[in-house]
Amino acid sequence: MTDDVLAELSATLPTDSAPDDLATAKERIGMVLGALGIEAVISVDDAHFIGGTGSAQEVTEAMAGVPALLTAAADLLGTTGVRGFTQIDEEDPNAVADFVNQQWGGFPTEVQEQLLALTRTAAQDDTDAVEQGQIADDLQAHLVLQQLFDGSVDYLPMSLNEWTAGWRDRLADGRRYLVLIDRTFTREREGADDLGEALLAELLDDGRDNVWAGLLTRHAADEQAERTLTDQLRGRYTAHAHKIAAIGKFRARAVSLLPAGLRALLLVQELDAYRKLTLDALQEAADTARKKFTDLSDYAIVEAFAAAQHEGTFELDQAVRLAQKVHSRTIVERLRDHAFASQPLAALQGTSIGAFQNAERDQAEIRALLREDVFEPIDRVNQLGLPIEVGDIFEFKPLKGSAQPRYYILLGQSCDLSVRGEGKRAPELRSVTLSALTRLAAGTGGTPTKHELGFLEPDSDRSWAVDLRAGTDIVVAIAILDATVFNSNGESLLSLSYNETRPMAHSWLRRLEVLQGRASKTIDKFKEISDDVTGVTRRNEILKALAAQLSDGVTDHKTGATVEIDTANMHIRYGVRRSARIRTEIALRVSDVATHYRGRPAFDASFVRP
Repeated sequence: MTDDVLAELSATLPTDSAPDDLATAKERIGMVLGALGIEAVISVDDAHFIGGTGSAQEVTEAMAGVPALLTAAADLLGTTGVRGFTQIDEEDPNAVADFVNQQWGGFPTEVQEQLLALTRTAAQDDTDAVEQGQIADDLQAHLVLQQLFDGSVDYLPMSLNEWTAGWRDRLADGRRYLVLIDRTFTREREGADDLGEALLAELLDDGRDNVWAGLLTRHAADEQAERTLTDQLRGRYTAHAHKIAAIGKFRARAVSLLPAGLRALLLVQELDAYRKLTLDALQEAADTARKKFTDLSDYAIVEAFAAAQHEGTFELDQAVRLAQKVHSRTIVERLRDHAFASQPLAALQGTSIGAFQNAERDQAEIRALLREDVFEPIDRVNQLGLPIEVGDIFEFKPLKGSAQPRYYILLGQSCDLSVRGEGKRAPELRSVTLSALTRLAAGTGGTPTKHELGFLEPDSDRSWAVDLRAGTDIVVAIAILDATVFNSNGESLLSLSYNETRPMAHSWLRRLEVLQGRASKTIDKFKEISDDVTGVTRRNEILKALAAQLSDGVTDHKTGATVEIDTANMHIRYGVRRSARIRTEIALRVSDVATHYRGRPAFDASFVRP
């Protein structure tokens, strides 16, 4: 094999699992199996089929054509402690081949048989035009399973022939078993591309309470493929849809992924029961909430509208508050089901022994889930024109130039922000203090002066925090923030020609009128003065400062909102955009944290320095 071909194929080879990863995976799997009382694991796979005697030449010739086999053979020789192999360069194909040829006769019989099984599995996969990555998965699973289960439970590798010869007798000894069945058995039976599915269905049909079973196959090349194959199996074998699952051999290549896959397979019935329980709870909660709202009298609904107008909230939201409370309460009650708690809940609690990595893309998925738990979907907030709230995050950047934006969060007391019936706050609020957000260094968390929020940027692993120090705050006119409500992209723009057509609170529709009235006066004043300075030296700088003075803006985005007044199009644009929102309950707690930090006690300095 040429160096170019070897380099091209090397990208498909499995990355050797670090000893720490293997030890951690073994410990985790042992805990899961122990929690369920499983005493033995059976792997049914034609990779365990030897197929007669063979020679070193058969192995080394196959290694020259299949890079994955070279890696698997080196792993086997290294983990079984074959004498002299530690002096061999495992990445040198010629060195490994020479060692096998020269030392074959001294290998233990078990090592010879495993090398032949690997070789013939790789040869069959190659004949079947299997991708190199999937060949690597096939071979790696053959090796890794033995290492993972050894010492925790009895590990029983079986070929197809060995399984079919007496599986019922084997499982009748009263022990608890996990049975992992491959999907393809073409090495032992021609045309058996999906025979494993039928074997699994036959086992599940037998209805044994002491057996957990699923497919472990190269045909699921990633997590999405696992889901697809599982869905196909459930559609094909509907009687077992609640207890059938498939996991991919790709998890053996990165052994840290195996515990999560096996745990999901072992808990497939409990997870199915939980999904049904939750879906029933959601349906019952919806029915209960619907009835609660239906039972409200017309008088009560109108009174709710009146209360909303007094408080400045959206009238249609107010009337459904009681229904929302009933909805939440019903879910809480329904999930505390005694029948579910007696078995499925106990199994789920017993095996929930840590966060296991489930896929190579786990970090992105986990980040998305964590972000969703803290941040509201800002596109929805802006498109609906929801009012300014505590927890809103604003992006400040100059209207011209490419300076990096700065981010600030609105904290404080929710009632102070409430716009009343006439489009004004009571008492009138002219400005608010915004707290700076800071991007934390990679791999670090919050500090006493920086309260961590989470992933502000959807595509970055870097977390952000609220800077609690007073010196990083800025003061901004509330009208600048209010203007972001009236633009579906969250931009702070006040246009005299804009008409709000989205459903929103009457108080906020009046607020728009108030803001446009002020903007009209500002634009007229700006135009008047700008006409007076025509031809004056440094006119642009004067107008920039004038715009800031007239409209509560600034000339430097580091200290507030830059501003541009367009007298031709009759609008005022600020360098501000509502870019994020954290959940209300989190925002209120962060406000408390900031208040406590600012109100911390101070003490006299030491009389002299020690």
